[in-house]
Amino acid sequence: WKPLVGIGIGTPGLVNTREGIVVNAVNLDWQDFHLAKLLETRYALPVTVLNDSQATAIGEFVYSEKHQSEDNLIVVTVSHGIGAGILINGSLFQGDGGGAGEIGHVVVVEENGELCRCGKYGCLQTVASARAIVKRAVNLVSEYNNSDLAKYPENISLDAIETAWKSNDPLARRVVTDAAVFLGKSLANLVGVLNINKIEMSGDIVRFGEPWLEIVRDAMSNASLTRLAKDTQIEIGQLEFRGCILGASAFMLLENYSLLFTKD
Repeated sequence: WKPLVGIGIGTPGLVNTREGIVVNAVNLDWQDFHLAKLLETRYALPVTVLNDSQATAIGEFVYSEKHQSEDNLIVVTVSHGIGAGILINGSLFQGDGGGAGEIGHVVVVEENGELCRCGKYGCLQTVASARAIVKRAVNLVSEYNNSDLAKYPENISLDAIETAWKSNDPLARRVVTDAAVFLGKSLANLVGVLNINKIEMSGDIVRFGEPWLEIVRDAMSNASLTRLAKDTQIEIGQLEFRGCILGASAFMLLENYSLLFTKD
């Protein structure tokens, strides 16, 4: 038996880690939510809160056994939303307001973009997230009578699209490929700004595997300075959903190392 010394949480949204406040999580409709205070009151334990993409990056960095202590790393998580966790010289980079890596709410469709939950039109999240892929497949299914997805359009889900993708279904190929191209172009911006050579992908989207990843790589390469693209490695992370859990826990201990010596 080991004592529970604290709670580490990775949550979607813009987070004030120092105060444990979720400043804005558009997919959860949270605004200035004092999450740490709420849980500290309930469980009588110290609580640390950070963005889930940042937590995933820490988890992959610390626990995948692939990185040296002073490496640079970007981990991009694509699920319901999209975000990037950035580590520079082995330390988490959150930016001045904690929002470094919020690439999901950068506008990538200038004309006729879809309304995003953040209030802007054409954000990356609206065209490249797991949710966006499913929504687009539903909208396009009537154009693809030869698609397996057209047989039961009411059952279109990410799982169904994954199955169709693996059988080279035309509708699945279109929606997944288009999303991957948008994502790759956005990664080109990270490559140009940060010039970090190691990028790992995480989240629901990695189920599409190496063929999907190759499309992302090509789109990134085509939109980047050739030499920078050549030196950039994009791989799929090793820890799946565990990366966020492990990273949030590790960050909690890093923020308060004395918890390791707490006696019951």
